[in-house]
Amino acid sequence: MAFEHVSQELERLREAERICAQTPQGKALLVMDHILTVIDTRDPFLNTLYKIAHSATGVCGNPHEDWKRETNELYDKIKEV
Repeated sequence: MAFEHVSQELERLREAERICAQTPQGKALLVMDHILTVIDTRDPFLNTLYKIAHSATGVCGNPHEDWKRETNELYDKIKEV
């Protein structure tokens, strides 16, 4: 039973990635997410970039609502400039 659940989750993640990768923007987010996953993101700037890319892909099972909220707040700030 547990294996079936893991298998279903992996399939869901693959489908979410396939959907995200249908546009150049989605592919860019997936690449940024991967790069920032493998480097040290203790630096606040890199950590912010990671949270934006990771939460925007829709691939992770965790919706990261707080990260999406932070992204929206940052976007609102740059719109004012």
